[in-house]
Amino acid sequence: DDIAHYTTNNDVILQKNLSMQTAIKHYPLTTNQSEMFQEWEEDTKMTQFNICGYYLIEGHPLIAKRMRDVFKMIIESHPVFRMRLLHVGEQEVAPLKHYDDPTRLIRQYPDYSQDITMTFQTMSDEQLDSHIKKPLKPFDPFGEPLLRAEFIETPSRQYLCFEFFHLLADGLTYQSFVNDIKAAYAGMDLKPQSLEFFEYAEQQYQWWDTEEYFRLQHFYESKYADGLSFTRLHESHGENYPWGELLQESYVVDKDWIEDYCERHDLSVASVMMAVYGWALSKASGESTVAFLTGYHGRGKGNIDKALYGNYMKEIVIRLNITDTISLQSLTKQMEREMMEGIRHSDYPIDHYLHTHLSDEDYDCTECLFNSSYLDMTTSMGDIKVSAHIKTTGMTSIPLILTIHRFDDKYVLEAQGSGGRYSRRQLRDFLQLYADIIGKEMV
Repeated sequence: DDIAHYTTNNDVILQKNLSMQTAIKHYPLTTNQSEMFQEWEEDTKMTQFNICGYYLIEGHPLIAKRMRDVFKMIIESHPVFRMRLLHVGEQEVAPLKHYDDPTRLIRQYPDYSQDITMTFQTMSDEQLDSHIKKPLKPFDPFGEPLLRAEFIETPSRQYLCFEFFHLLADGLTYQSFVNDIKAAYAGMDLKPQSLEFFEYAEQQYQWWDTEEYFRLQHFYESKYADGLSFTRLHESHGENYPWGELLQESYVVDKDWIEDYCERHDLSVASVMMAVYGWALSKASGESTVAFLTGYHGRGKGNIDKALYGNYMKEIVIRLNITDTISLQSLTKQMEREMMEGIRHSDYPIDHYLHTHLSDEDYDCTECLFNSSYLDMTTSMGDIKVSAHIKTTGMTSIPLILTIHRFDDKYVLEAQGSGGRYSRRQLRDFLQLYADIIGKEMV
């Protein structure tokens, strides 16, 4: 009887899900979302895709009710914040002719029934310190909102906390969100969005069924005909950390050095900083040819300053040849060519190509990202000063990632590595190596 009751209940649930699927307009995942989903599916407890920042409020305190209303208005103005994933059946989404999409039956849609609210907590200063140090909670993209927001008040401090699942939002979305929070709290009007991101995902999916897809596939097959292997540091055996523990070290570099150098040689800061990453990777690994991933924000020049919410980011492969006599200028020119070539071909699902053409060992990649100050809210909200604290505790499957944060007065290098492979000392040594190259080449 229990088994029959269980089976009947599951049949009812299945029928409800099927009827819901037919009523919902759902959309495919983008290339970057597809890759993230596959990594998340391998370990649903991972938190490497949690983007989280705590913001200390100084000066005049925030008004809690006003902040709650601002948050509610932003959520209601942007359907992408209500994103949820959905499993669909084979009959609902026909296979593509050219691209075997590994996440074809995983779809996304805006679930307007989700209750996305800012929670309010009052606690002691000691409780707050403990609260901030707690490990991040994994997200369930099928069953809960992919954005969390907290307003925390102690006898001496106020904090805002915003946490996104990366599947929902990229770095520019986080930056736009923070800017909109500031603007709305100051009383400025915001421009609502409709379903731009979901429609973008649909357009990208349809493009994969065109002949242009084949052209780009041929491009990558020709470019990497001699093989491709991502560069890694030598794994540490001196310090023991739990496998997958997220290790992080940071280093501040002089902003004037870098920007003066770039201005003298007519080079972009992002290209120079990522070229230095490649050089440091070469010195640390002993390899003369290095390969790593970086990200492209996926927005055209006309849209870069618009609040286009969603995960538009695309991955780009960078491969650099580094000789004993190379200069930073010539290496940066290599970097710029690789980057522009990658952007021109960024509609192609490069992650799928790498998975199907590389061994697991060769695909075990490192990554370098150049971010704007999307975690920096120090510009203030009227008389209220806000400073950001990046939350990074959690688990990761990425061997090594260097994120370059650009602030008003400095560049912060944030190296993250996976425990069981690297040690904190290795990360510190790598950051020092990076800084030494800057010091030698720029000063």
